[in-house]
Amino acid sequence: MISSKNTFTVVILLLFLIALFPFSSEGLSLERQKELDLKKGKTVQEAKPTVPSQTNTFQSLQNQINGLQKFFFQNLSYSKNPNAIHQNIIFSNYDTEYTPCVSKRDKKGNIVPCSKTEILQRAFIPGEVIVKFKKNSGINSETKAKEYLTSKASQKTTANSASLVSINNVKKVSKKQVVNDVKGLNRIYKVKVNENADILRAVNEYNKDSNIEYAEPNFIAQTFFTPNDPRFSEQWAHQKTQAEQGWNIQKGSLNVIIAILDTGVDYNHEDLSANIWRNVDEIANNGVDDDNNGFIDDVRGYDFVNIDPGLCDPSEDCANEDNDPMDFHGHGTHASGIAGAYSNNNVGVAGACHWCNIMPIRAGWSDPNGGGSLMMDDIIQGIIYATDNGADVISMSFGGGESQAQKDALDYAYSRGVVLIAAAGNSGSNYKFYPAGYDNVIAVSATDSNDYPAWFTNYGSWVDVAAPGVEILSTLPNNQYASWSGTSMATPYVAGLAGLILSKNQSLTNEQVRNVLRTGVDLPNSDKYIGTGRINVLKTLQINSVPIANLDSSLDDKILSGSGIINIIGTASGSNFKNYTLEYGQGIYPTTWNLINSGTGSVLSSNLGTFNSLSVSDGVYSLRLKARDSLGGESIDKAVISIDNLKITKPIYRDLINPGDLIEIRGDVFANPTSYSVEYYSDSLGSWSTLGITKTHPTFPRADALLATWNTSAITQPGFVFIKIIVNTAFGTFTEQTTIYADPTLKQGWPKKIEGDRINYPTGGLNYYMRAGPFDTLVKDLNNDGNKEIIFASKGTNIRLHVLDVNGNYRNGWPIELPNSRPDVWGSLGPVIGNIDADAESEIIIGNFIENKLYAFNYDGSMASGFPVILPYKNINGYDYGVNSGSLNLADINNDGKNEIIVFAEEPGYLAVLNNQGVLFPGNPHFFNMNIGSNIKNGVSLGNFDADSDLEIVVSYSNYNLETKTGSAYIDVLNKDGSHVSGWPVVKQDYIFNSPAIGDVDGDGNTEIVVGYRDGSGVYVFDKTGQVKSGWPRLTGYYFTSSPALLDINNDGRLEIVISEYSWGSGNTYVLNYDGTTHSGWPQYKQMSDYWYAVDFRSPFTTQDGSSKELIFETAGEKLYGWDKNGNSPPSFPRQTYGYGMAESGAYVGDIDNDGLLEIVTSGQHETPQGTPLPPMTAVIIWETSITKGNKIEWPQFRHDGQHTGLYGHDPQSPTCTDTDGGKSYSVQGTVTTTNSSGTLTYQDTCITSNNLKEYYCNANKTASSENYYCAYGCSYGKCNPNPNPPPPCYIDPKTKRKVCNNQFSASVFESVQNQLDDIQGVLKSILLYLSPR
Repeated sequence: MISSKNTFTVVILLLFLIALFPFSSEGLSLERQKELDLKKGKTVQEAKPTVPSQTNTFQSLQNQINGLQKFFFQNLSYSKNPNAIHQNIIFSNYDTEYTPCVSKRDKKGNIVPCSKTEILQRAFIPGEVIVKFKKNSGINSETKAKEYLTSKASQKTTANSASLVSINNVKKVSKKQVVNDVKGLNRIYKVKVNENADILRAVNEYNKDSNIEYAEPNFIAQTFFTPNDPRFSEQWAHQKTQAEQGWNIQKGSLNVIIAILDTGVDYNHEDLSANIWRNVDEIANNGVDDDNNGFIDDVRGYDFVNIDPGLCDPSEDCANEDNDPMDFHGHGTHASGIAGAYSNNNVGVAGACHWCNIMPIRAGWSDPNGGGSLMMDDIIQGIIYATDNGADVISMSFGGGESQAQKDALDYAYSRGVVLIAAAGNSGSNYKFYPAGYDNVIAVSATDSNDYPAWFTNYGSWVDVAAPGVEILSTLPNNQYASWSGTSMATPYVAGLAGLILSKNQSLTNEQVRNVLRTGVDLPNSDKYIGTGRINVLKTLQINSVPIANLDSSLDDKILSGSGIINIIGTASGSNFKNYTLEYGQGIYPTTWNLINSGTGSVLSSNLGTFNSLSVSDGVYSLRLKARDSLGGESIDKAVISIDNLKITKPIYRDLINPGDLIEIRGDVFANPTSYSVEYYSDSLGSWSTLGITKTHPTFPRADALLATWNTSAITQPGFVFIKIIVNTAFGTFTEQTTIYADPTLKQGWPKKIEGDRINYPTGGLNYYMRAGPFDTLVKDLNNDGNKEIIFASKGTNIRLHVLDVNGNYRNGWPIELPNSRPDVWGSLGPVIGNIDADAESEIIIGNFIENKLYAFNYDGSMASGFPVILPYKNINGYDYGVNSGSLNLADINNDGKNEIIVFAEEPGYLAVLNNQGVLFPGNPHFFNMNIGSNIKNGVSLGNFDADSDLEIVVSYSNYNLETKTGSAYIDVLNKDGSHVSGWPVVKQDYIFNSPAIGDVDGDGNTEIVVGYRDGSGVYVFDKTGQVKSGWPRLTGYYFTSSPALLDINNDGRLEIVISEYSWGSGNTYVLNYDGTTHSGWPQYKQMSDYWYAVDFRSPFTTQDGSSKELIFETAGEKLYGWDKNGNSPPSFPRQTYGYGMAESGAYVGDIDNDGLLEIVTSGQHETPQGTPLPPMTAVIIWETSITKGNKIEWPQFRHDGQHTGLYGHDPQSPTCTDTDGGKSYSVQGTVTTTNSSGTLTYQDTCITSNNLKEYYCNANKTASSENYYCAYGCSYGKCNPNPNPPPPCYIDPKTKRKVCNNQFSASVFESVQNQLDDIQGVLKSILLYLSPR
């Protein structure tokens, strides 16, 4: 979809070009020549009949503020990439307590304005407010408005006031005085204030003012790109819609003007210039407003873009509004070609309306990253301009949330008879987007060449019609052509068809045009409602008489639960009206219809008939209204409703249960049943059963009634279980069914389910339920009592930190909540676990970037001494920015026996090392050159890369655009003071979406870095100087999002790499040897579910079983996979989590309950369906296994350990190692004892054959190592046997008088003794000499 500003710009530019270079009419058809002559002589556009306004009454000021929760960013649904779709921009969710940017208060508490990059990602322009004064306020000029608001600002000085230090400028949104201003458009002003003003609080205060009708922020829009389907044949849409046959009836008329409200139009384009609207009453380039419309030299439309040039691509014209609506982006030009490229000229493509005029209106621009953006005040100006200058149709390929100012402008245009057409959006959901969602706007969805809904298109009963929107070939600037996809492409196609309808009969009202479009359709191949059908040009142009059939919009996607008999409101009327019928049918596009009511009298917004929702079974139903007139005309409208009188509310759909648990079965029963029953089916039983079910017989009707309790012990095998409720009523028997998964391998008492918060998130009025988290689950014996705890964070209205024992009970003092003013974002760093205060217990460290604070909690939930601490800020353009995303690590990086805290602030871009009191190390923080708003999903790892004993910090981050393939990925190695280690950083043109793994991969005694790149560069191994190791990279062309894990799979002293590739719906897990070759038995394929389409972003985790057999586990989607080193799955793998997706959760493997067997701990997030009162759910899941605990757990969890070091062999607990024989003593049987965070292990020297000894000893890492030693005289009792016949060590050969020794050890001893004897003999000789007589 494209911005309205861009469309306006395009029109203006085209008009300007025509004025400078009038095109020749030679070679045109006679019909075309006549129309051109008529157009040149036309001076005034005929006024259209005024239709009654459908404007809703304005809401109160507070409702306006509350309405901000419904805003989305405006969407441009397009793509410059032929393999991408143009996706809608979504307004972010902001409430009255939210400041213009996340965590944007400086150290003094002052609000910090957004950076230029952040502005493009937020919902509104800082420092600007749209204000509409009341009619009786007496404020009717810019001067009076500024005086009034300045006076108000001077009176309001508290933090809860309008928070405006000064009013810098006040301008009317409409530069031209609107005639017959029934909507009060002349009373709307754009107010510029200081940039650090709290706009939302200012809006709140303004809306309380008795002279102000409403106030709202000046919203901003953006474009985003997403991948597209394969390209179809060129201009397939014309064949699909029977356009060629329709053009035999009508090709278009220059009397019909289609305004393209967008990024502008290349009015010089070879296939557009002939159809560009020209303001014939304006003389080009004379500097005079010749037609007195308020705009000078607007010969081809107008450019309303007026934005800070820093927010705009340098090649664009953004600084000032002007009369040149040239398109710098391409979206508006593409839309213009679809609607009205000049046809039958042997050039380029054919537009839907061959000879309609295209009015360029530029309201959008290209941002520095290549996306499209537009502001609401420019959209409003574009709507008014198009209306006042004779546009018959306005095409709007953008969408978002409700804006009262935008609605006022649209109501004004509608009241002047303009046909308003807008894109439904590209989020692939039933969220209502605006302006398409307004009653007076025709909403357009998109279909592909097979009449299936485009995978990206929005849908719902609020959509009017569908049109081709996949791989639509059209014009681009500079005489180029390309195929783009999106509802942005479908919208101008409908606009072009509306132009054909008006070319045939320009006396039709805009409401009649809507009815014609909705009636002349073909049914799509769709299980989603995307309108009455896909447009058919021939069928549409064959309609000659148009009655009105409108169902009230309150019916759109209405859910009827216990509603009983309802009135169906609508309109059936028109000239020569004859009758109407109201029907219903089951499904989205029924083939069988049942009569509800009929009538011969006109009905105007009143009751058309009554419908008993209790008389039919639950499901989706369509309502159809047909209105007919005496001339044979027929019009239709449809609405889709859902009937939900019987619903199972517990257990929730796709739940996970542990057989043997006692389960409540609850449900909504809104009928008055005479009887009911509850049954279940599982493969282990083989039939429907009531075994273990006890009904409770509540009174009906009732919501969430306890219908039965269920003892699930009869289920003995893992598998799906179906639960069914059967209700007998006077209208018949109705059933409801749900599906759960039962797994007897779950640990008793698990899963532990924790409810999140039910949050209204911007969805056009529908309820959306935020994920409850968690993103990581940690296991640790926090207080060293021998019992482990499970630690995780979840989110909602607040961030929650949980500590549970192994039975699922909360430890005393938990959970703890941290403030979170942005429930739509994660908002936390960590947690990580480690000892920071040298006591006997571990602390839990977590950061809250909403507050820009770092917290440390003791085992009992109390705050650690000195915490919380304020995290560092980064000054950008004079403002201090706090942490907006990042990661936490703990490690003793300076080898002083105390853990340090490492904070990597991915946004705004710094690394900070803090001591255990939260004080920054010297040289910290270290700032990176990273873009604000970069989509970075990385973390920090640690390793030793030089000759000292300190750990160095490995940071990976990216400034990379996946769509344009521009930017870089960085791997940097830093010392604790922020200085670079020699050889780093390493820079590649790619994207890193994971954290590196650190270890001695090739066994050469040096540390290596392992990383997988996201966009095709493959897997790399770097040495400590940043050089690529021999044999690498591997698997180029694949996409890696998960962090790698390291293990010695074959015990050869060299490490293997486990890493997973990313793919849509599936992926492979690879095991790579140290030299880059693929290990035997790998890769292993994983199929994702529809609910979790990506391989997890976490890392695999590994262990050995009691037989020293290497095992590898990985969470992926809704399954836990397990393999041995050869890729074979152990019994009962993969395990199911069913509805609890683990895509971002990671897992832990270890013996958590000290039973000698391994458990696996993970967590999942359950997405609660829309339209239900249920909150989102987090489940912490623990599986039992029959695998005995082995000697080592090489990579037990995500990023290796609870401190998230990513370092192979790192033990958060200082290890110890003792050897009773003192080392490699082969003649003595010794015992080695090691202790670390995994527990205490013992190893005893053992004879493995009659002559081979396995000798254990302590290595430099304080862990056990072993070697096989050959015993020459045999091995017994864990030691080498001595020589049974040892020769004398040394003797004097009688012949040579020389010493002869049997071994070097004996020789050295003999020589030592002999030397001592010689010394004694010398001393004696000296004494004798002294005593002898002289």
